[in-house]
Amino acid sequence: MEGYNLPKSTRIEKIETFLWDKWLLLKIHCEDGTVGIGEGGVHGWQRPTQTMIETMEPYLIGKNPDHIEHHYQWLYRSSHFMGSVVQGALSAIDIALWDIKGKRLQVPVFDLMGGKTRDKVRCYMHVGSGDLGSAADLANDALNAVNQGFTAVRFSPFSSDYYLHKSYSEWADEAVNRVAAVRETVGPDVDICVEIHRQMNPAESIALGRRLEEFNPFFL
Repeated sequence: MEGYNLPKSTRIEKIETFLWDKWLLLKIHCEDGTVGIGEGGVHGWQRPTQTMIETMEPYLIGKNPDHIEHHYQWLYRSSHFMGSVVQGALSAIDIALWDIKGKRLQVPVFDLMGGKTRDKVRCYMHVGSGDLGSAADLANDALNAVNQGFTAVRFSPFSSDYYLHKSYSEWADEAVNRVAAVRETVGPDVDICVEIHRQMNPAESIALGRRLEEFNPFFL
């Protein structure tokens, strides 16, 4: 393109990882001073993912950060036993390399991926974190989110001691009661998103989903 100069090539100089709360963050430093930031999104396995990034680091040092797909394919195909830890490390590296490319070209990364498609994004609020309390507590937390302007809420339908219940029926009954309380409190115009966090097997999930259908969940 006339009048457009590509930046001179650079090399990856250093990689840093940071553990913070539930998150693993990554910085890739280049010789020209550009720094890319990535995130290893493996909830619950941050330290193994950090170790995996450190394992992949020797390959990346001295490489051209522009060759994003090549680096992904090489690291992916050389990792013989795949799993969430490997994928989390690859994700963090990939995000950081795209961040570097966008900064070096002085364009938003979304412009390198086809351009934006909207000017705003709808968000939901996760409610009932920590000690989930009673169904009424959960419903009140959801209502507070709606009063803040959120048009959708996400929550776990289980109480904090769900695993102590003696039967699936008791567990499921409580989940139905909590979803019902939220729906009644926020009304029909707010979307409710039910997050079971892999705490049920497929058969249990299907059975619960059928019971929750009357509350019109946005997703389960």
